[in-house]
Amino acid sequence: MRFEEIFLEKADLQKFEMFRLLASQHHDALTITDLSARMRLSYQQTYNIFQELLGDVISLTGETRAAAKRLLIRGSLELSLDSYRCTLLGEAVAFQFMDYLAQTSQPSVDQFAADHFISHSTLLRKTTTLRKFLGQYRIKVSLTQAKFTGDEKQIRLFLQAMYWLGYRGLKWPFRAIDQQALAAQYRVLPNAATEPIRALQEQVFWAVCRTRIAHGCVVRWSAPATQLFAGYPVETTLYPAPLFPRLTPQELLSESSFFEFFQHKNLRFTPITPQEDQLLNYLKRPRNPGWVVVERMMAALSAYDAEAAAPLWEDPQLVMNMLRLATAFFVLDGNYVKQADFFASAQLTYRQTQLRALLAQAVAELPQTSGFTAFHRDQAQFVELAFFLFVPYLHRFRWGNTVKVKLVMATSDIVNGEIREFLANIHIVQILPHDAPMTGADLIVTAPDDFIAPEQVFQQTDAVTFNWYLNATETDYYLLYQQIYQLYQAKLRPTATPQQA
Repeated sequence: MRFEEIFLEKADLQKFEMFRLLASQHHDALTITDLSARMRLSYQQTYNIFQELLGDVISLTGETRAAAKRLLIRGSLELSLDSYRCTLLGEAVAFQFMDYLAQTSQPSVDQFAADHFISHSTLLRKTTTLRKFLGQYRIKVSLTQAKFTGDEKQIRLFLQAMYWLGYRGLKWPFRAIDQQALAAQYRVLPNAATEPIRALQEQVFWAVCRTRIAHGCVVRWSAPATQLFAGYPVETTLYPAPLFPRLTPQELLSESSFFEFFQHKNLRFTPITPQEDQLLNYLKRPRNPGWVVVERMMAALSAYDAEAAAPLWEDPQLVMNMLRLATAFFVLDGNYVKQADFFASAQLTYRQTQLRALLAQAVAELPQTSGFTAFHRDQAQFVELAFFLFVPYLHRFRWGNTVKVKLVMATSDIVNGEIREFLANIHIVQILPHDAPMTGADLIVTAPDDFIAPEQVFQQTDAVTFNWYLNATETDYYLLYQQIYQLYQAKLRPTATPQQA
């Protein structure tokens, strides 16, 4: 579910969606009719939303009504999408209530309701979507005691995502923590990030942790998680004892461990650092159920990996990300709050089923012991996350129902190289060798420019033939992909009849 859908009420969400549409036009004016069609609303509804949005823009920019309208419909405003989101969140009861619970030392529902001129029932209604979202991670919001209940680790992950995605670095969310002082302390940490975005994200998380500690909320580790990381060195100076006198030495260590856990659990697609390599080797141990899960999944996919010369195991980035995901699932006892949970993924008509099925089978066959309970309980969420990690490698796998493509064109032609590269990156395609017989192909791509007569090809095979030209456009590539997709669907549904190009 998208971040804005969780926190904004319907009227504000509609204004935000309209602003997003207009801001993405890059000086191409849209009419009310255009907006109505794109937002799937009536003309009158769209007009009313536009007028309300225009009023917000005038208030935020100080432009005249005529200037604001002209700039708005052309997407030329200097007001950014993130800035407008911050403004709307400042008026959203759900967001403000979460912020109130997080930063107030002695929160009171009565006081919050009075400050916002709403009743308890209204607060309950306006936070329904948010509370349902949090329920996925076993977090509850008590409206009687005005507090979060659930695993403290999950609560902090949620608050970090809420503050980061809400403000996107435009402003510092915390009233009791000085940003400059915390940033200076962060920069001297031995594992401080050098990338500015990641560094700021970790500083926001550190501020969340310090705020929760100040309110008496301390992280507790399960016995299996404690045993797993018992031999891994942790920087115990993260929370100096004199500054946190109410915490025991064990609590100081647990808090330091959790901050480092947050740093290491997030997926990364950059070269492995020496520190990450040390963690990778540490986690590759039999007593880590996460490592067992990675082994099972890799073994399930190895039989379908066509690139035997460079097996999946030799990609340290992939192995490390799989270990991060699986270990986090084990440590956090199942599905956990992630920034990706606040974005709506595009729902494609075609969904790669073989890979998901193999990953799901690998999880289903895990031992029925306590170390793997979370993987069995939240199997669907774990498999989906693992699937997306393997998406960049889909072209490597060879399933039994791939579309066999034979290129019948000049082998030295530069266009041949371009189309071969295009086809090689479609995981459902298997390019046949140049000397393979025509009868083994599902699709033959011919080049009339190379004087290859299609009628001669048809005499040798029943395969579909697709003509390719030197001046091929993006449309031609799209049509070729459609043809491949039709053939693939026909293999999945034997009764279907593929169309010839």
